[in-house]
Amino acid sequence: MFQHPDWQPFANAVQLADTSLTIQQQQATLLQQVLPQISVAIYNSCDTLLQQGARTNAAVQTTLDGRLAKLEGSVNCLINSQLGAAQLLAKQLDPTNTRAAQPSFMLALQPAALQPAALQPAAVEHTAQPAGPPAYNFITAQTVADVWREFKEGIAGGPAVEELERQWQARWRPTTAQRTAWSRRKLVIDEIERLIKTGLTPANAVAVLEDQRGSGSLRSLQNRLVAQKGHWVHAGRLKGKGKGKA
Repeated sequence: MFQHPDWQPFANAVQLADTSLTIQQQQATLLQQVLPQISVAIYNSCDTLLQQGARTNAAVQTTLDGRLAKLEGSVNCLINSQLGAAQLLAKQLDPTNTRAAQPSFMLALQPAALQPAALQPAAVEHTAQPAGPPAYNFITAQTVADVWREFKEGIAGGPAVEELERQWQARWRPTTAQRTAWSRRKLVIDEIERLIKTGLTPANAVAVLEDQRGSGSLRSLQNRLVAQKGHWVHAGRLKGKGKGKA
């Protein structure tokens, strides 16, 4: 009867009270009692370390993304400035550039047949150059509402990202930082649009995601959406396999 688990504490107490037990036997009994508590403490410590690691990883990723965007902007500015200086130097060194070699009033006094082709109206051809996509960098969004408003309306005088996507597709976001920022924003936008399809208004859909974010950062919400999306994809594959077997 005393072998039942419910009697285990009573049995332990009896063993410890037994003076006939040696010190080693008493220590072994105490160790058996403490081992389950040690196991629980180890598991709790592991969970805490994993959570701290996830928060640290998210903070490092945010810092790296910001610094990468700044670095790419600086490199682009440097390339553009050096390219402009090189083009200007090439024009100055071009021996066929007669306008740079002679004053403009002397060129105007020359007969039309002797004037450079660049000054003759009949030789000038105007070709319309197609305008490229506008340059736009994402704002530093803090909330779900910021992401949705930037997508639908634009913020601080900027264009609506939805319109940029419709008109230019991926051409308006050529840099790695822009593509990364867009892919993370699209997780939130896709979830809002999914909630709208269920019957919610856009404002209510945004509010639902804000509640899910809680006091956490926007990046933490995006990470949860990534995990949630992966779960849906895995469940869909399993469902498809089940239909095939049936």
